[in-house]
Amino acid sequence: MRGLYVSLDNTSLPEPFVSLLYQPANQDQFFKFIQAHDITTLNLYDLGKVLSTIAWAALLPSFMQTLRKLGVLAINAVASSLEGFEAIRTYQLAQTGAESQFDGLLTEIEFWNKYSPANDSAYTKAFEEFIALLQEVRALKITHQSMNDSLPVMAYLGWLRPSKLYSQSKQAELLARNLDVIYLHAYVKDPTTAWNYVEGRVRAFASTRLPLKIWFILSAEGIERNDGGHFMGDWLKDPANGGDSVSMAESIVLKQVQENRLFNVDMAFMGFQWFTYYYLDHSMRVS
Repeated sequence: MRGLYVSLDNTSLPEPFVSLLYQPANQDQFFKFIQAHDITTLNLYDLGKVLSTIAWAALLPSFMQTLRKLGVLAINAVASSLEGFEAIRTYQLAQTGAESQFDGLLTEIEFWNKYSPANDSAYTKAFEEFIALLQEVRALKITHQSMNDSLPVMAYLGWLRPSKLYSQSKQAELLARNLDVIYLHAYVKDPTTAWNYVEGRVRAFASTRLPLKIWFILSAEGIERNDGGHFMGDWLKDPANGGDSVSMAESIVLKQVQENRLFNVDMAFMGFQWFTYYYLDHSMRVS
């Protein structure tokens, strides 16, 4: 499956990538992009801003319903605090139809950035706080009309850092026990190096033997457009990589996944989540 990170209203972005909820021309271009590139999963940013603005929140249900009609199977809500997830619960409860409800709850918290080789206590504290948040999110019991259980709890994950209190295998176990889905960043410039980049983390989760679904995040950031990092955007734009370089990149990584045989019934590989609509659109426009 192919997914995409999307900001609903990041005002730092240029037209037509802002105001997707209430600018018809921008929305129409986004819908065409989703349909043309077989996007089946969306992770939505900036929901705090949207859900706290009455007029914008009122537009979200019809926006999500249209996405369903275009073939999007799952729409996940991204938040970085308990308050953010509480706002998502309020929205979820107000919906009268499953088509306008979220399918998953995804954290955007980079706790691993607290690591320092000289003193791992800040990282340990951040990790413990993250696990506590996951448990609090689970306790909210946010549901979906078509599900018998609460929404799956998901996390974007960069790295598992060394810790005196928690080995990397113990960290993987605690994360797997508190999560249903993990998005592992595979921020590389060339898809042939993606497996080497993620293998250690994949093996750590495989060793837990706990049920888990894993996506790889591929970044379409390049030299011309980026958020401080230069990743696969330029590879995608290179005409040598074919007319559908996104599919080619995914097939290269998928072959590596299949050859290494770490995924199974318990730990399932779900597909690729691209970062983000703004970067991927630019990287697919071969000059």
